[in-house]
Amino acid sequence: MHCDLKVGGPDTGSIDGMLATTMRIVNAIPAVSAAAPGLLSSLDLPLTLPPNAFA
Repeated sequence: MHCDLKVGGPDTGSIDGMLATTMRIVNAIPAVSAAAPGLLSSLDLPLTLPPNAFA
């Protein structure tokens, strides 16, 4: 699988904020894929902290 994801640009916000938002989305993919069919909210999913974020 190959994914190119662009969230905003240099003129639309901080690079750190864009990276943090994108990491949460990408790390949620396994939980969303494993979930039962139907609508989900962020409350239905586990926290999607990046692995080794505080190592």
